[in-house]
Amino acid sequence: MFPDKAGTGVYNSGSREYTLRIADAGLGERYTVAVLRQIEQGNGEAQEAARDLLQDLAPKLVLVVGIAGGLPSDVTLGDVVVGTRIHDLTIEARDAQDRVSYAATGGPIDRGLAASVANLDGRDELRNWSASLPARPAVTWAEGQLYGPTEWQDKLRRRLEQHHGATATARAPSYLAGPIASSDRLVKDPAVLFPWITTARNLLAVEMESGGVYRALRERCPMLPIRGISDLVGLQRSEAWIGFACASAAAFLAAFLCTRPVPVGDSVAVGPS
Repeated sequence: MFPDKAGTGVYNSGSREYTLRIADAGLGERYTVAVLRQIEQGNGEAQEAARDLLQDLAPKLVLVVGIAGGLPSDVTLGDVVVGTRIHDLTIEARDAQDRVSYAATGGPIDRGLAASVANLDGRDELRNWSASLPARPAVTWAEGQLYGPTEWQDKLRRRLEQHHGATATARAPSYLAGPIASSDRLVKDPAVLFPWITTARNLLAVEMESGGVYRALRERCPMLPIRGISDLVGLQRSEAWIGFACASAAAFLAAFLCTRPVPVGDSVAVGPS
């Protein structure tokens, strides 16, 4: 998404290596972007990566870009979720009766950044953000491809019919802003979500990095998750949607930077996933 190098194109701090690029900020202006990938999955590695990034480059904004799992909702495969609140559900307690509870941490994104996100629908820069994406892969939900409790499968099936059924109106990928859940668990079992959605009923996506980034950067640097939906919890995962969701998140990222979320001339870090 960012072919133009900044300087030599690479910066090695001794602990991390960053790819340095120039990003279009609209109106003929540009950002310097440092792209960082995590070495391993999870919020612990994300927290360390974000701390290193803050020390090495002192960015004005960190964007956590990657894929996430979606819940049956208005969001479907290939869409993008912009996280406005991070529910960090890493700390889990399980009693002798196998009952689960969580010490939820995290919180809302920076207030100024949240105001910008709230007005994204009014920004012309995002009007055609998905135009360059390839054709969507096929979506199927035949017998055996759905799993989880019957009620969850029924809800997921209704949403799949709504978005991808024979009578559904075809549309380009869209974006929606809202809360996301972050933990060190790759969630495939819908039952894992039940304690989460009891207290965070409007969750849009689940992932494994933003909680750690939020911990590292809280009150030090604004951060914003941008996650392409690669799978739906309860639907057998398709590898084709992973690549599409990556492309979708990257395309949205490029368009989002054209809205100038921080003053031009500042550095923006993209990572860690």
